[in-house]
Amino acid sequence: MPDLDVELRSPARGESGEDALPPVDRGAFAARLWNPLPPPATPETTSEPRQAAAPPPRLQLIGIVHDTAHDGEQILRAALYDPDTDTLHIVASGEQIVGVLIAAVDPESVRLEVGGRPATLALRDEPDSGRRP
Repeated sequence: MPDLDVELRSPARGESGEDALPPVDRGAFAARLWNPLPPPATPETTSEPRQAAAPPPRLQLIGIVHDTAHDGEQILRAALYDPDTDTLHIVASGEQIVGVLIAAVDPESVRLEVGGRPATLALRDEPDSGRRP
């Protein structure tokens, strides 16, 4: 049977003719070898949470009214019904209601800008075919 009581030791300086190995620095093994990317920067949060954009109002063109201004000028006004608020609005070109700009009012239709996008409400869905009711 082999002798198991043998002591293992490194050769001392000068015994083997070579310099002895320096002691192991265990701190070298604690170094990070892989540095993951930092987490993405989060945008600054505001004190108020962002709300989803509200859907455009469901305005209905009820009629076009010929009105006279204080100076005697004729003005076309549109009667617009908002079913969400159950309100009838009488508006002229350039006015704004419920976030909608009234771009123009003409005798047959109203041009709107809803969130910067143009829209048109017409009195009649079909072109006039010359028939009278």
